[in-house]
Amino acid sequence: MIDKTYLLLGLGVGNIEVKKYFDLKKIKYSIYDDNIEEYRTNIDFNNFDILVKSSGIKDDHFIIRYAKLLKKLIITDLEMFYLYSKSKKLITVTGSNGKTTIVSLLKHLLNHLDLGGNIGVGLSSFIDSDNDIIIEASSFMLDYVDKFKSDISVFTNLTINHLDHHNSFKDYVKAKLKLIKNINKDSYVIYNYDDLLLRRLFRNLDCKLIKYSLKEKVDIYLEGKNIYYQGKLITSTKDYQLAGMHNLENLLAAISVIIAYDRKYLKNLSTLKTFKNIPNRLEYLGKYKQAKVYNDSKATNFYALKTALAAFNQEKILLICGGKLKQDNYKLIDNYLDNLSLVIINGENKSELAKYFEEKNVKYIVSEKLIDAINLLKLVYSDEAIILFSPGSSSYDQFKNYVARGNYFKTKMKELYELE
Repeated sequence: MIDKTYLLLGLGVGNIEVKKYFDLKKIKYSIYDDNIEEYRTNIDFNNFDILVKSSGIKDDHFIIRYAKLLKKLIITDLEMFYLYSKSKKLITVTGSNGKTTIVSLLKHLLNHLDLGGNIGVGLSSFIDSDNDIIIEASSFMLDYVDKFKSDISVFTNLTINHLDHHNSFKDYVKAKLKLIKNINKDSYVIYNYDDLLLRRLFRNLDCKLIKYSLKEKVDIYLEGKNIYYQGKLITSTKDYQLAGMHNLENLLAAISVIIAYDRKYLKNLSTLKTFKNIPNRLEYLGKYKQAKVYNDSKATNFYALKTALAAFNQEKILLICGGKLKQDNYKLIDNYLDNLSLVIINGENKSELAKYFEEKNVKYIVSEKLIDAINLLKLVYSDEAIILFSPGSSSYDQFKNYVARGNYFKTKMKELYELE
Protein backbone atom coordinates (compact mmCIF):
# COMPACT_ATOMS: atom_id res chain seq x y z
CA MET A 1 0.00 0.00 0.00
CA ILE A 2 3.03 2.30 0.36
CA ASP A 3 3.03 3.06 -3.38
CA LYS A 4 -0.60 4.25 -3.33
CA THR A 5 -1.62 7.89 -3.36
CA TYR A 6 -4.16 9.05 -0.80
CA LEU A 7 -6.68 11.86 -0.45
CA LEU A 8 -7.48 12.85 3.13
CA LEU A 9 -11.05 14.16 3.30
CA GLY A 10 -11.30 16.35 6.39
CA LEU A 11 -8.78 16.85 9.17
CA GLY A 12 -10.59 15.36 12.13
CA VAL A 13 -8.64 13.72 14.97
CA GLY A 14 -8.10 10.49 13.02
CA ASN A 15 -6.91 12.14 9.82
CA ILE A 16 -4.59 14.52 11.66
CA GLU A 17 -2.73 11.47 12.93
CA VAL A 18 -2.84 9.91 9.43
CA LYS A 19 -1.26 13.09 8.04
CA LYS A 20 1.52 12.93 10.66
CA TYR A 21 2.19 9.31 9.77
CA PHE A 22 2.23 9.98 6.02
CA ASP A 23 4.64 12.89 6.52
CA LEU A 24 6.92 10.69 8.61
CA LYS A 25 6.89 7.82 6.10
CA LYS A 26 6.92 10.09 3.01
CA ILE A 27 3.69 8.57 1.64
CA LYS A 28 2.02 10.53 -1.14
CA TYR A 29 -1.20 12.31 -0.18
CA SER A 30 -3.29 15.44 -0.66
CA ILE A 31 -5.95 17.04 1.56
CA TYR A 32 -9.43 18.41 1.05
CA ASP A 33 -11.21 20.08 3.97
CA ASP A 34 -14.37 22.20 3.67
CA ASN A 35 -13.48 24.15 6.81
CA ILE A 36 -9.89 25.14 5.98
CA GLU A 37 -9.47 27.61 3.10
CA GLU A 38 -6.00 26.43 2.04
CA TYR A 39 -7.38 22.89 1.58
CA ARG A 40 -10.51 23.85 -0.36
CA THR A 41 -8.93 23.23 -3.75
CA ASN A 42 -10.05 21.53 -6.93
CA ILE A 43 -9.63 17.76 -6.75
CA ASP A 44 -8.13 15.71 -9.53
CA PHE A 45 -9.92 12.39 -9.13
CA ASN A 46 -7.30 10.68 -11.26
CA ASN A 47 -4.59 11.72 -8.80
CA PHE A 48 -5.42 9.47 -5.83
CA ASP A 49 -6.07 5.76 -5.30
CA ILE A 50 -7.59 5.68 -1.83
CA LEU A 51 -9.84 8.16 -0.02
CA VAL A 52 -9.35 8.37 3.77
CA LYS A 53 -12.37 10.21 5.11
CA SER A 54 -12.72 11.73 8.56
CA SER A 55 -15.28 9.45 10.13
CA GLY A 56 -17.91 12.10 10.83
CA ILE A 57 -18.23 13.28 7.20
CA LYS A 58 -21.52 12.16 5.70
CA ASP A 59 -21.89 10.02 2.59
CA ASP A 60 -23.59 12.83 0.67
CA HIS A 61 -20.35 14.82 0.46
CA PHE A 62 -19.58 15.44 -3.21
CA ILE A 63 -16.08 13.93 -3.00
CA ILE A 64 -17.43 10.69 -1.52
CA ARG A 65 -20.12 10.52 -4.22
CA TYR A 66 -17.55 10.97 -7.01
CA ALA A 67 -15.11 8.53 -5.40
CA LYS A 68 -17.85 5.89 -5.34
CA LEU A 69 -18.68 6.52 -9.00
CA LEU A 70 -15.03 6.01 -9.89
CA LYS A 71 -14.86 2.89 -7.63
CA LYS A 72 -12.11 4.34 -5.46
CA LEU A 73 -11.43 2.54 -2.19
CA ILE A 74 -12.93 4.60 0.67
CA ILE A 75 -11.71 3.97 4.20
CA THR A 76 -11.43 5.67 7.60
CA ASP A 77 -8.36 5.81 9.84
CA LEU A 78 -9.53 2.52 11.41
CA GLU A 79 -8.97 0.61 8.17
CA MET A 80 -5.76 2.50 7.41
CA PHE A 81 -4.37 1.60 10.83
CA TYR A 82 -5.12 -2.06 10.11
CA LEU A 83 -3.51 -1.99 6.66
CA TYR A 84 -0.23 -0.47 7.89
CA SER A 85 0.01 -1.73 11.45
CA LYS A 86 2.38 -4.35 12.80
CA SER A 87 0.91 -7.70 13.73
CA LYS A 88 -0.78 -7.34 17.12
CA LYS A 89 -3.94 -8.34 18.96
CA LEU A 90 -6.86 -5.97 18.51
CA ILE A 91 -9.63 -5.52 21.08
CA THR A 92 -12.43 -3.42 19.59
CA VAL A 93 -15.43 -2.10 21.52
CA THR A 94 -18.55 -0.71 19.87
CA GLY A 95 -22.21 -0.13 20.69
CA SER A 96 -24.56 2.78 21.31
CA ASN A 97 -23.56 3.36 24.94
CA GLY A 98 -20.89 2.25 27.38
CA LYS A 99 -17.96 2.13 24.94
CA THR A 100 -15.79 4.75 26.61
CA THR A 101 -16.28 3.36 30.10
CA ILE A 102 -15.43 -0.18 28.95
CA VAL A 103 -12.24 0.83 27.12
CA SER A 104 -11.24 2.94 30.13
CA LEU A 105 -11.80 -0.04 32.42
CA LEU A 106 -9.73 -2.19 30.07
CA LYS A 107 -6.90 0.34 29.98
CA HIS A 108 -6.98 0.41 33.78
CA LEU A 109 -6.76 -3.40 33.94
CA LEU A 110 -4.43 -3.91 30.96
CA ASN A 111 -2.25 -0.84 31.32
CA HIS A 112 0.47 -2.15 29.00
CA LEU A 113 -1.90 -2.00 26.00
CA ASP A 114 -2.39 1.02 23.75
CA LEU A 115 -5.78 2.77 23.69
CA GLY A 116 -7.13 4.79 20.76
CA GLY A 117 -9.97 5.49 18.35
CA ASN A 118 -13.22 7.21 19.20
CA ILE A 119 -11.95 8.01 22.69
CA GLY A 120 -10.04 10.88 21.08
CA VAL A 121 -6.61 9.47 20.17
CA GLY A 122 -5.99 8.86 16.46
CA LEU A 123 -5.09 5.25 15.68
CA SER A 124 -2.29 6.11 13.26
CA SER A 125 -0.14 7.19 16.19
CA PHE A 126 0.00 3.50 17.21
CA ILE A 127 0.89 1.99 13.81
CA ASP A 128 4.53 1.42 14.72
CA SER A 129 3.81 0.31 18.29
CA ASP A 130 4.57 -3.27 19.29
CA ASN A 131 1.77 -3.27 21.87
CA ASP A 132 -1.62 -4.87 21.49
CA ILE A 133 -4.35 -2.25 21.35
CA ILE A 134 -7.82 -1.43 22.71
CA ILE A 135 -9.95 0.44 20.16
CA GLU A 136 -13.16 2.37 20.77
CA ALA A 137 -14.98 2.20 17.42
CA SER A 138 -17.95 4.33 16.41
CA SER A 139 -20.42 3.47 13.66
CA PHE A 140 -18.80 6.25 11.60
CA MET A 141 -15.42 4.49 11.78
CA LEU A 142 -16.86 1.05 11.06
CA ASP A 143 -19.03 2.07 8.11
CA TYR A 144 -16.15 1.67 5.64
CA VAL A 145 -14.52 -1.50 6.97
CA ASP A 146 -12.90 -3.52 4.17
CA LYS A 147 -10.15 -5.83 5.49
CA PHE A 148 -10.21 -4.80 9.15
CA LYS A 149 -10.39 -7.75 11.54
CA SER A 150 -10.46 -7.58 15.33
CA ASP A 151 -9.34 -10.53 17.46
CA ILE A 152 -11.82 -9.62 20.19
CA SER A 153 -15.00 -7.68 19.33
CA VAL A 154 -17.32 -6.27 22.00
CA PHE A 155 -20.91 -5.10 21.45
CA THR A 156 -22.51 -3.21 24.35
CA ASN A 157 -26.03 -2.49 23.06
CA LEU A 158 -27.82 -1.17 19.97
CA THR A 159 -30.35 1.62 20.29
CA ILE A 160 -31.52 4.43 18.00
CA ASN A 161 -28.59 6.79 17.50
CA HIS A 162 -26.87 8.97 14.88
CA LEU A 163 -29.82 8.94 12.47
CA ASP A 164 -28.67 12.40 11.40
CA HIS A 165 -25.66 10.60 9.87
CA HIS A 166 -27.07 7.20 8.90
CA ASN A 167 -30.23 7.10 6.82
CA SER A 168 -32.06 4.70 9.15
CA PHE A 169 -31.65 2.56 12.24
CA LYS A 170 -31.14 -0.37 9.89
CA ASP A 171 -28.16 1.38 8.29
CA TYR A 172 -26.79 2.28 11.72
CA VAL A 173 -26.94 -1.38 12.83
CA LYS A 174 -25.42 -2.45 9.51
CA ALA A 175 -22.46 -0.13 10.12
CA LYS A 176 -21.92 -1.51 13.63
CA LEU A 177 -22.01 -5.10 12.40
CA LYS A 178 -19.16 -4.45 9.97
CA LEU A 179 -16.94 -4.96 13.02
CA ILE A 180 -17.51 -8.70 12.55
CA LYS A 181 -17.40 -8.70 8.75
CA ASN A 182 -14.08 -10.59 8.62
CA ILE A 183 -14.16 -12.76 11.74
CA ASN A 184 -13.41 -16.48 11.71
CA LYS A 185 -13.87 -19.42 14.08
CA ASP A 186 -10.97 -18.27 16.26
CA SER A 187 -12.36 -14.75 16.71
CA TYR A 188 -14.02 -13.75 19.98
CA VAL A 189 -17.33 -11.88 19.95
CA ILE A 190 -18.48 -10.62 23.34
CA TYR A 191 -21.97 -9.20 23.67
CA ASN A 192 -24.59 -8.00 26.11
CA TYR A 193 -27.14 -10.83 26.34
CA ASP A 194 -29.68 -8.45 27.90
CA ASP A 195 -29.91 -6.56 24.59
CA LEU A 196 -32.58 -8.50 22.72
CA LEU A 197 -31.48 -7.26 19.30
CA LEU A 198 -27.89 -8.41 19.85
CA ARG A 199 -29.16 -11.73 21.18
CA ARG A 200 -31.08 -12.27 17.95
CA LEU A 201 -28.32 -11.04 15.64
CA PHE A 202 -25.63 -13.26 17.17
CA ARG A 203 -27.70 -16.38 17.72
CA ASN A 204 -26.01 -18.37 14.91
CA LEU A 205 -22.62 -16.68 14.77
CA ASP A 206 -19.79 -19.13 14.04
CA CYS A 207 -17.00 -17.97 16.36
CA LYS A 208 -16.05 -17.96 20.04
CA LEU A 209 -18.96 -16.27 21.80
CA ILE A 210 -18.98 -14.86 25.33
CA LYS A 211 -22.33 -13.60 26.62
CA TYR A 212 -22.63 -11.34 29.67
CA SER A 213 -25.78 -10.44 31.58
CA LEU A 214 -27.11 -8.69 34.67
CA LYS A 215 -30.31 -10.71 34.50
CA GLU A 216 -29.54 -14.27 33.45
CA LYS A 217 -26.90 -16.90 34.20
CA VAL A 218 -25.06 -16.96 30.88
CA ASP A 219 -21.25 -17.11 30.45
CA ILE A 220 -20.54 -14.14 32.72
CA TYR A 221 -23.20 -12.86 35.10
CA LEU A 222 -23.90 -10.90 38.26
CA GLU A 223 -25.52 -12.50 41.29
CA GLY A 224 -25.92 -10.21 44.27
CA LYS A 225 -22.60 -8.40 44.52
CA ASN A 226 -20.61 -11.24 42.96
CA ILE A 227 -19.52 -11.83 39.35
CA TYR A 228 -19.32 -15.38 38.06
CA TYR A 229 -17.85 -16.96 34.92
CA GLN A 230 -19.42 -20.31 34.04
CA GLY A 231 -20.51 -20.73 37.65
CA LYS A 232 -17.09 -19.91 39.14
CA LEU A 233 -16.71 -16.83 41.36
CA ILE A 234 -14.48 -14.23 39.69
CA THR A 235 -14.77 -11.20 41.98
CA SER A 236 -16.96 -9.29 44.41
CA THR A 237 -18.04 -5.76 43.49
CA LYS A 238 -18.71 -4.48 47.01
CA ASP A 239 -15.54 -2.34 47.19
CA TYR A 240 -15.64 -0.96 43.63
CA GLN A 241 -16.31 2.75 43.03
CA LEU A 242 -18.74 2.25 40.13
CA ALA A 243 -22.06 4.11 40.32
CA GLY A 244 -25.11 2.55 38.68
CA MET A 245 -26.10 -0.85 37.32
CA HIS A 246 -24.96 0.18 33.84
CA ASN A 247 -21.39 0.35 35.15
CA LEU A 248 -21.67 -3.19 36.50
CA GLU A 249 -22.76 -4.14 32.99
CA ASN A 250 -19.66 -2.40 31.64
CA LEU A 251 -17.53 -4.27 34.18
CA LEU A 252 -18.95 -7.61 33.01
CA ALA A 253 -17.93 -6.70 29.45
CA ALA A 254 -14.40 -5.76 30.55
CA ILE A 255 -13.96 -9.01 32.50
CA SER A 256 -15.21 -10.94 29.46
CA VAL A 257 -12.44 -9.32 27.40
CA ILE A 258 -9.77 -10.29 29.93
CA ILE A 259 -10.96 -13.90 29.86
CA ALA A 260 -10.74 -13.87 26.05
CA TYR A 261 -7.39 -12.01 25.99
CA ASP A 262 -5.41 -13.65 28.81
CA ARG A 263 -6.88 -14.91 32.08
CA LYS A 264 -3.69 -14.23 34.01
CA TYR A 265 -4.74 -10.55 34.10
CA LEU A 266 -7.80 -11.38 36.21
CA LYS A 267 -5.44 -10.79 39.14
CA ASN A 268 -5.55 -7.08 38.22
CA LEU A 269 -9.24 -6.86 39.19
CA SER A 270 -8.16 -5.86 42.69
CA THR A 271 -7.01 -2.50 41.23
CA LEU A 272 -10.62 -1.61 40.39
CA LYS A 273 -10.92 -0.25 43.92
CA THR A 274 -9.08 2.81 42.59
CA PHE A 275 -11.06 3.14 39.33
CA LYS A 276 -13.46 6.07 39.20
CA ASN A 277 -16.06 7.06 36.64
CA ILE A 278 -14.60 8.71 33.57
CA PRO A 279 -15.00 12.49 33.14
CA ASN A 280 -18.41 13.55 31.82
CA ARG A 281 -20.03 10.18 32.66
CA LEU A 282 -21.84 10.48 35.99
CA GLU A 283 -18.88 12.51 37.20
CA TYR A 284 -19.37 13.68 40.77
CA LEU A 285 -18.64 17.40 41.13
CA GLY A 286 -19.51 18.04 44.77
CA LYS A 287 -22.52 19.19 46.81
CA TYR A 288 -24.73 22.25 46.36
CA LYS A 289 -26.70 22.72 49.58
CA GLN A 290 -28.05 19.19 50.20
CA ALA A 291 -27.76 17.95 46.61
CA LYS A 292 -24.99 15.88 45.05
CA VAL A 293 -24.12 17.36 41.63
CA TYR A 294 -23.27 15.05 38.70
CA ASN A 295 -21.94 15.90 35.25
CA ASP A 296 -23.18 13.37 32.66
CA SER A 297 -22.44 15.36 29.51
CA LYS A 298 -21.54 12.13 27.68
CA ALA A 299 -25.24 11.20 27.72
CA THR A 300 -25.84 12.13 24.07
CA ASN A 301 -28.99 10.00 23.64
CA PHE A 302 -31.98 8.85 25.67
CA TYR A 303 -30.59 5.39 26.36
CA ALA A 304 -27.70 7.05 28.18
CA LEU A 305 -30.14 9.36 29.99
CA LYS A 306 -32.12 6.30 31.05
CA THR A 307 -29.05 4.68 32.60
CA ALA A 308 -28.26 7.90 34.48
CA LEU A 309 -31.78 8.15 35.91
CA ALA A 310 -31.68 4.46 36.82
CA ALA A 311 -28.48 5.04 38.81
CA PHE A 312 -30.43 7.31 41.20
CA ASN A 313 -33.78 5.54 41.20
CA GLN A 314 -34.23 5.90 44.96
CA GLU A 315 -33.53 9.64 45.16
CA LYS A 316 -35.26 12.90 44.28
CA ILE A 317 -33.71 14.36 41.12
CA LEU A 318 -33.49 17.83 39.55
CA LEU A 319 -32.56 17.13 35.92
CA ILE A 320 -30.95 19.45 33.36
CA CYS A 321 -31.29 18.09 29.83
CA GLY A 322 -31.53 19.02 26.16
CA GLY A 323 -29.27 19.82 23.23
CA LYS A 324 -29.12 19.13 19.50
CA LEU A 325 -32.41 18.28 17.80
CA LYS A 326 -32.28 14.75 16.39
CA GLN A 327 -34.48 11.67 16.20
CA ASP A 328 -34.51 9.61 19.38
CA ASN A 329 -36.80 7.35 21.39
CA TYR A 330 -38.01 9.42 24.34
CA LYS A 331 -40.06 6.47 25.60
CA LEU A 332 -36.85 4.87 26.89
CA ILE A 333 -37.16 6.96 30.06
CA ASP A 334 -40.91 6.39 30.60
CA ASN A 335 -40.27 4.12 33.58
CA TYR A 336 -37.75 6.46 35.21
CA LEU A 337 -39.81 9.62 35.72
CA ASP A 338 -41.22 9.08 39.22
CA ASN A 339 -38.20 10.57 41.00
CA LEU A 340 -37.98 13.66 38.80
CA SER A 341 -38.88 16.66 40.94
CA LEU A 342 -38.12 19.18 38.19
CA VAL A 343 -36.59 19.21 34.70
CA ILE A 344 -34.78 22.25 33.31
CA ILE A 345 -34.75 21.98 29.52
CA ASN A 346 -32.39 23.84 27.21
CA GLY A 347 -31.13 23.64 23.64
CA GLU A 348 -32.34 23.13 20.11
CA ASN A 349 -34.74 20.31 21.04
CA LYS A 350 -36.36 22.18 23.94
CA SER A 351 -39.82 22.30 22.34
CA GLU A 352 -39.90 18.57 21.69
CA LEU A 353 -38.69 17.79 25.21
CA ALA A 354 -41.23 20.17 26.72
CA LYS A 355 -44.00 18.40 24.85
CA TYR A 356 -42.80 15.01 26.12
CA PHE A 357 -42.57 16.05 29.79
CA GLU A 358 -45.90 17.88 29.53
CA GLU A 359 -47.60 14.69 28.36
CA LYS A 360 -45.97 12.77 31.23
CA ASN A 361 -47.09 15.32 33.85
CA VAL A 362 -43.50 16.03 34.87
CA LYS A 363 -42.82 19.55 36.11
CA TYR A 364 -40.41 21.40 33.80
CA ILE A 365 -38.97 24.80 32.94
CA VAL A 366 -37.73 25.78 29.47
CA SER A 367 -34.53 27.81 29.05
CA GLU A 368 -32.68 28.86 25.92
CA LYS A 369 -29.03 27.92 26.51
CA LEU A 370 -27.16 25.73 28.97
CA ILE A 371 -25.92 28.80 30.83
CA ASP A 372 -29.55 29.86 31.34
CA ALA A 373 -30.37 26.44 32.78
CA ILE A 374 -27.39 26.65 35.15
CA ASN A 375 -28.41 30.14 36.30
CA LEU A 376 -31.93 28.92 37.03
CA LEU A 377 -30.69 26.43 39.61
CA LYS A 378 -30.35 29.00 42.36
CA LEU A 379 -33.98 30.04 41.82
CA VAL A 380 -35.68 26.67 41.52
CA TYR A 381 -33.68 24.27 43.70
CA SER A 382 -35.70 23.06 46.69
CA ASP A 383 -34.80 19.83 48.47
CA GLU A 384 -33.62 17.48 45.70
CA ALA A 385 -30.94 14.96 46.67
CA ILE A 386 -29.44 14.90 43.16
CA ILE A 387 -28.73 17.64 40.60
CA LEU A 388 -28.12 15.71 37.40
CA PHE A 389 -26.82 17.22 34.17
CA SER A 390 -27.61 14.47 31.68
CA PRO A 391 -28.55 16.04 28.33
CA GLY A 392 -29.85 12.92 26.52
CA SER A 393 -28.90 14.85 23.39
CA SER A 394 -25.88 15.64 21.22
CA SER A 395 -23.88 18.78 22.01
CA TYR A 396 -23.53 20.29 18.55
CA ASP A 397 -26.21 22.96 18.95
CA GLN A 398 -24.02 24.85 21.44
CA PHE A 399 -20.65 23.05 21.73
CA LYS A 400 -18.14 21.31 19.47
CA ASN A 401 -18.46 18.04 21.42
CA TYR A 402 -19.69 16.56 24.70
CA VAL A 403 -16.29 17.14 26.36
CA ALA A 404 -16.48 20.89 25.73
CA ARG A 405 -20.07 20.86 27.02
CA GLY A 406 -19.10 18.94 30.16
CA ASN A 407 -16.13 21.20 30.87
CA TYR A 408 -18.36 24.24 30.44
CA PHE A 409 -20.90 22.83 32.91
CA LYS A 410 -18.17 22.07 35.46
CA THR A 411 -16.57 25.51 35.10
CA LYS A 412 -19.83 27.42 35.42
CA MET A 413 -21.05 25.33 38.36
CA LYS A 414 -17.81 26.07 40.22
CA GLU A 415 -17.97 29.77 39.32
CA LEU A 416 -21.60 30.30 40.30
CA TYR A 417 -22.09 27.85 43.16
CA GLU A 418 -20.06 26.80 46.17
CA LEU A 419 -19.72 23.08 45.58
CA GLU A 420 -18.45 21.32 48.66
